[in-house]
Amino acid sequence: MVGATQKREVCRPSQVSASVGATSDDLRLDREVLSHLGCGLQLLLDSSAQAHALGEDVWQFSVEWPELQRLGLSCNDSRWLIHKRLVRHAREVTSVEDEKRLFVPSQNLSLSERTCFILTEEGGELARQVLVSRGADVSRAISQLPPVHLSGSGRANGVGAAGPQKPTWDRDWRQLRLGSHIVKEFKVPAMNQEIILAVFEEELWPPKIDDPLPRKSELDPQRRLHDTINSLNRRQRHRLLHFSADGLAQGIRWELTEKWRPGL
Repeated sequence: MVGATQKREVCRPSQVSASVGATSDDLRLDREVLSHLGCGLQLLLDSSAQAHALGEDVWQFSVEWPELQRLGLSCNDSRWLIHKRLVRHAREVTSVEDEKRLFVPSQNLSLSERTCFILTEEGGELARQVLVSRGADVSRAISQLPPVHLSGSGRANGVGAAGPQKPTWDRDWRQLRLGSHIVKEFKVPAMNQEIILAVFEEELWPPKIDDPLPRKSELDPQRRLHDTINSLNRRQRHRLLHFSADGLAQGIRWELTEKWRPGL
């Protein structure tokens, strides 16, 4: 177990990453590199499919690093996958008392026997393309994924009726997600927005939280909250969440937009 004074941060469901503007040449090179990792890719893809078939968090079926090693992946193969954001990795910290597997996000490229991997959205798509091109049978993995993913909407770890319907804030990747959809991704610091999202995440996304922004004498708190809420609603990659102030402008609420329908 982790020490009593050390808080464990559990990796959230469906922690995936979107493409970061890769060109066609980049994707061609990625496929060439991935082509010699077939057995490891098949295992990662099957693990994701099994999690979806059971309505489980994909991290519960994450693959341990020693298992990938036995399938021929080298340390630097895995580091390349991490760097390209085709997989996510975390250190398992599950104890015998825990009901489910627990993880701590890895902050660097070091690997150990406790390191576990899942495919990201882009990684899952490229894995299927590579395996199909090699004549591999990926029908089982494909059949278990949500239909929206197969239609090209970009959901690799989509949420069905059994999945969560609350957002998640991944402070390490600085991404706000709903299911597998990335709602917002912060490329530059946005302290006020990130404070609000961190508090929602810490409190497991209640319908409303009190204004958590630190007071500053030179700023009107209601005006600052209003501006921050507007910023949260702007530039959403997928417009699935709407933030608003409470009636007294002393708290902030969130709700799903009409575009979100569980199971799509």
